[in-house]
Amino acid sequence: MFCVVVATEMYSFDYSIGRACVAPGKVFEITLTGKWQIKESDYRVRVRGDLGNYFLSNSVGSQLVGSGSELFYTKRFYLSIPDLYKNKGTFTLEIVNAKTGVVYKTKQINLWSCGVYQDYIQKLNKNVARKRG
Repeated sequence: MFCVVVATEMYSFDYSIGRACVAPGKVFEITLTGKWQIKESDYRVRVRGDLGNYFLSNSVGSQLVGSGSELFYTKRFYLSIPDLYKNKGTFTLEIVNAKTGVVYKTKQINLWSCGVYQDYIQKLNKNVARKRG
């Protein structure tokens, strides 16, 4: 007997960042959501991406921890990328259950440096205006 298992990608956690671009050194807020209630103290958050060194904090004004570090899970935390290595890169979060070691990955999104993003928007607007008349 032969069996094929097809998996679809489902995410147990999601997030919103409210922006498509990042400026070097600026701090912005990330809001996490989950599909179920969890005991937050059992979970940690870490960032994965290729735009630069990421720094995280659980509250505004508190010390940011560097790339590869884990923060205690909270529904809202803050991110800064002091030095952008490139103009466009990927970004994702990993939520780690500290008791079981299970790692949950969130969707991967693209982020742009604000300069490149603003240039793109200006070119797009010019093209739209030109097509209209």
